[in-house]
Amino acid sequence: MYEPYGEEKKGFNLKEKISNFFHKIKEKFSGSGGEGGKSSKITITLVALALLLTIGSITGYISYTGKINTLQSEKLLVERQNENLRNEIENLNQRISSCESEVQSVKSSLESTQSQLLSTQTQLQETTQNYEKTQQDLKVCNEDKLSLSSDLNSLNEQLKKKKEEYSTLQSKYNRLQDDLEETQCNYARDVCKESKFSMEYYFVDGNEIFCCSKMDEDSCFGNKPSSSEEIKKIEC
Repeated sequence: MYEPYGEEKKGFNLKEKISNFFHKIKEKFSGSGGEGGKSSKITITLVALALLLTIGSITGYISYTGKINTLQSEKLLVERQNENLRNEIENLNQRISSCESEVQSVKSSLESTQSQLLSTQTQLQETTQNYEKTQQDLKVCNEDKLSLSSDLNSLNEQLKKKKEEYSTLQSKYNRLQDDLEETQCNYARDVCKESKFSMEYYFVDGNEIFCCSKMDEDSCFGNKPSSSEEIKKIEC
């Protein structure tokens, strides 16, 4: 332990002075004899006892002073330890404050992440519902497609039949048209070409046939066509 330098030196000087004082008294009474010598011995004894008591008290004081010095040193050590503990507590408080800030930041981040997760879950739920609805709509569309495909096949068959019927009717019409034109030509030949005027052209207006002398609407008799393109040559 730490002991003050000055107090230790002071105790040492006091002991040395007492020893010198005892030595002087011993020298003073060492040469006396008889009763005086006996009295001197008693005096020396009393002085020695007083000195011993004094030295004991001084020694106790020195010991007490040493204890005080020890306690002061221990007090300084405790105060230093206390100061170190205060510094450590302050550092710990700063670290706790920093940790609390980090915890608050992490808490805020966690709340934000939870909010985003909740929003994502809501979007996922809506997307799932839309997907299921789309799947249902797709199923209905596929069923409609199958139905329409069946109807389309039926219509194609009907169209095919209609085309065949149309082709048959067109053939009949063409034959009838040819027959009509041939009949008209034969009638024009009998009426126009073999008449006394011997005209070789004609045109048809409704159910009537008019004779023409040439490919000119002004050369026709009885009626005139709207254009010369209606006039036909008798080639039957």
